[in-house]
Amino acid sequence: MRILFASPIGGLGGAELFLLEMLEELRLRAPDWDLHLVAGSDGPLLARAQSLGVTCHLEPFPPELAAWGDSSAKTATGSAAGNALARWLKLGPAVLRYRRRLRALIRRIGPDLVHSNGLKFHALTGLAGCGEARLAWFMHDYLGSRRLLSRVLPWLARSVDLVWANSQSVADDIQKLLPSIPVEVLHCGIDLETFAPGPSEADWLEGQCEPIGNNSPALRIGLVATYARWKGQDLFLQAAAELLRRKPSQPVRFYIIGGPIYESAGSQFTRKELTQLASGFGIAEAVRFVPFQIEISRVYRSLDVVVHASRHPEPFGRTILEAMACGRAVIATEAGGAAEIFSADKAAVGVPPGDVCALSQAMKALVEDAELRSSLGHKARVRANEFSRGRMGEKLHSVYSRPALRREKSKLT
Repeated sequence: MRILFASPIGGLGGAELFLLEMLEELRLRAPDWDLHLVAGSDGPLLARAQSLGVTCHLEPFPPELAAWGDSSAKTATGSAAGNALARWLKLGPAVLRYRRRLRALIRRIGPDLVHSNGLKFHALTGLAGCGEARLAWFMHDYLGSRRLLSRVLPWLARSVDLVWANSQSVADDIQKLLPSIPVEVLHCGIDLETFAPGPSEADWLEGQCEPIGNNSPALRIGLVATYARWKGQDLFLQAAAELLRRKPSQPVRFYIIGGPIYESAGSQFTRKELTQLASGFGIAEAVRFVPFQIEISRVYRSLDVVVHASRHPEPFGRTILEAMACGRAVIATEAGGAAEIFSADKAAVGVPPGDVCALSQAMKALVEDAELRSSLGHKARVRANEFSRGRMGEKLHSVYSRPALRREKSKLT
């Protein structure tokens, strides 16, 4: 079996980390399979995939394509969506050139299956065609919320044999737009030995950021995410400001962990913007910025409370699961795929998307109640045990072992 995986970026966000775990699980279960990865930009994803024995190919996106994004369409007016369409049409020559390069790469590799791991590559593989290879799209996002791609991808999906969804919530969204294509749910699976309870490494965490103001002992509340605007760093800072105005019974410090990884124009905060927001809310001395960390489990163990503040329903919510596995008290947006992780067992505190007041109140409750933090952390670990990487890898390998997904066989029905 020869599979070509395609990632729009070489950086490491949640979708890319999930891709690495899929590659590693396939390596363990099918060491004779020939795995390839093509990325639209350079970055640590390629080096880490190569260390797993995956043959990597860097095919950089043209600047016009790298900078284009449809995420703003979630809140776009009709005029803004029209402008996005106009920008997309201007990309035509660059897209056609890249389509030729992608076709040539697919011909050289001769895969049985092409696995696209991002919306841009979904569009490109649909445009390029995969020859005799089968085509699978992995949906990490709600397609229905993308004003342009929700119209374009169904038209390009004629050659798609299988769609993966990272949650049942995303699967329900996809099935409305692509009703004739089989959809499989594959929850993120995590390494429960790496993400496990352990002693706090607060001193290490402090060493990862610039010291600002008072560094006396404090309870630590952190948000771990890329700087994508919808991840809610601004809401987190606003809720932090409200919490500090209420004067909790002990000192509190706030951490924003992550950084920008995308090239799409306007889709993410800059560090400068977030610093200015913290200053504007009057909490600059209580906020620390930590760059993206490879050993992210150390970050979770260094925090007392982990916050997920996405302003829109989260397709899944990897950071929620990782923090829960580390036995940490978690506050999370209770919507979309994220709710599938913790709602049934009440293993985290749920808040409505975009509700700063509810987020601040949840922070305050956990700041003032150490017993509640401890009991919530225990329940979180128990729930996280149901999302093992082994379970994820077993399903992935089982589906990709189907004869229907080899190019000499007929398509899935």
